Amino acid sequence: MSDIYSGSGGSYPEPGSSDQVGYDSRYAKDSTNIYFRASHPSYSYEMWRSDGTNNVTALLCDIYGGGNNSSPYYITAVNGRVYFRARNTSSNYEPWYTTPSGSYGQVADIYGGSTGSYPEYMRACGDLVFFSAEHPSYGREMWVINSNNNNCSLLSDIWSGSTSSSPSWITDADDAQNGCFFRARNENDNYELWFSDGTSSGTRMVKEIQPSTSQGSYPEYVVAVGGVAYFSAEDGSNGRELWRSDGTTNGTTMVKDIVVGGGSSNPRYLTVVGDKIFFTCFHPSYGWELWMSDGTEGGTRIVADIRKGPNDASPEWLRSSGGALYFNAHNDGTGRELYRATQSGVMEFLCDVYPGTNSGTPTNMEYLDGYVYFASNNGQNGQEVYRVPVPPSIAETDPLPNSVDNMLDTTSTFFGIRRSTKTASPQTATSCAQVSPGIEWGSASPCKAR
Repeated sequence: MSDIYSGSGGSYPEPGSSDQVGYDSRYAKDSTNIYFRASHPSYSYEMWRSDGTNNVTALLCDIYGGGNNSSPYYITAVNGRVYFRARNTSSNYEPWYTTPSGSYGQVADIYGGSTGSYPEYMRACGDLVFFSAEHPSYGREMWVINSNNNNCSLLSDIWSGSTSSSPSWITDADDAQNGCFFRARNENDNYELWFSDGTSSGTRMVKEIQPSTSQGSYPEYVVAVGGVAYFSAEDGSNGRELWRSDGTTNGTTMVKDIVVGGGSSNPRYLTVVGDKIFFTCFHPSYGWELWMSDGTEGGTRIVADIRKGPNDASPEWLRSSGGALYFNAHNDGTGRELYRATQSGVMEFLCDVYPGTNSGTPTNMEYLDGYVYFASNNGQNGQEVYRVPVPPSIAETDPLPNSVDNMLDTTSTFFGIRRSTKTASPQTATSCAQVSPGIEWGSASPCKAR
């Protein structure tokens, strides 16, 4: 890797999403590179790329110029281009693109002038990039970029006129559907699940799940696997529960009424691991715990009651990496620490970074070459990068790279993610090693000395 901001100053490359809900807005990756925003004394925040070596970490484009900040965000890579939101001297936030070689340009000036359309939720689905943007005549609606020719156009004025349909939760429906799912509203129906194949005629509401309220079913945490969308929704009878949709009215159904009756389990942080969905939800017998689903009522169950009884473990930072789920959760004996769940639903406590009942609060987990890397706090060194073996060795692990500001949680992209098939055992602080400065990533092992 590279010291982008030389000396004691930090470039602050930002590792993924800050909202825990799957929009990795601050980086993107393709088969050879990671693309990210970082700060430099001459450029401020601009777009950079790296192949994971010190030799190929470089500024891609200085969009704003003069040391000003173009603030790239909602970064997504598709078809040899990287798309993102940015601004320059002549326009506020609009969609931009760059290539790995550094050619770049504004895709479209949607709003015109100094106001900016403020694109949000840019998501690649096939060759298309879907996003939400503001326009003076249409309000906030869904727009689309064709990455084959860089053509940008309004997908559909879902709520006709200047009133906004406010699209969000844009999710790739994958090759089985060739389009995207998202949440939107129109003048006749409030917030419901929609689908688009990238054409105006192929953009439609999937189902009016909750017709009797001003809010609609208000889908949240929308993810998709195998052409099926999974999401949290409220139908007015069963509370807020887990739903699924194959893009048809009849194929849009509640998966399971976890809190039977009008109560709500409120599924959150839906995360795809293989062909399973993991999520956090509430049950009166267990409190807030980790659950999983294979898309059927019988296959939807609690993974483990981490904090026994109705007390809340409140799992957070659910991350799918290397074919498993990593997350943090609270236990009375260890505080909030690191856990792992396999696709078969086996849960393992991995590491107590901050010993005792204190909390290390791990975030930004990523599996690479037999270790999971993450940011955490041991109560002495502040927020740093740690690793723990998965499968673990009993011996204390080697110290390894950099503070959390220099840790890109997609480093595994450079060398390939491998799924661990062995069972991990709970680790103590002695086998959970802090990653140290002065070490660089290598392809033969998780790290190598310079």
